[in-house]
This record gives sequence, structure tokens and C-alpha cells, in this order.
Amino acid sequence: MTHLQNLNLANNNFRGPIPNTWGQLSNLKHLVLRGNHISGHIPDSLSNISGDLSSNELTGRVPMQFFTIPKFNFTGARLACGSSLKQPCASGSVLRGLFFVQLYYFSLPTMFEH
Repeated sequence: MTHLQNLNLANNNFRGPIPNTWGQLSNLKHLVLRGNHISGHIPDSLSNISGDLSSNELTGRVPMQFFTIPKFNFTGARLACGSSLKQPCASGSVLRGLFFVQLYYFSLPTMFEH
């Protein structure tokens, strides 16, 4: 799988965490895990790819590296920004490289705090 660039495993009823090793696939550019029962946190090792993790059971924080990815969909995930809930998501320097984001059903209590 060293040449794998796109991996779409949507709607397969997968359960459990995302393996850290998937982020080590050097040519992987796009990962789609939408519509499974993936749980746990998002590994930092996925911060260099785009993808879709929507409609899963992910919890925890969104690593700050993800806010520089051009396109990543976290719709339906129960996640917090940064390393703690006290760190806001909407800082200009963090969102500068962001091209596309979907946040339907996304619960971020600190997103609009000043």
C-alpha cells in the first residue's frame, strides 16, 4: 500500500479507533471514513491529508494541525478545538489556510468566545 493515495472506506460499519499507522502512509492524500462507527480521537498523524470523518463517534480534541488542511469534514463528530476547551477555534492565524469546512451538528462551546 505504499502507493495508495485515496482510501474510501465509507459506510462499512467499522468500529474502533483510527489506527495511527494510517497517517504514516506516505502517499495518502485523501481518507474517507464517513458513516461508520469509528470512535476515539483523531490521530495527529492524519494532519497532512484531507478527508471525511463525518457521521462517526469520534470524541476528543481536533488537533490544531487540522485547521491548516484545505478540506476535512468533521460533520457529526463530538470534538473540541486545540488542546483544551479553553482554546478557541476561530483565531485568524489558525484558520488562514482553511479552504473548506462543514460543521453540521458540531458542538463547540468555545468557538465564538472572545
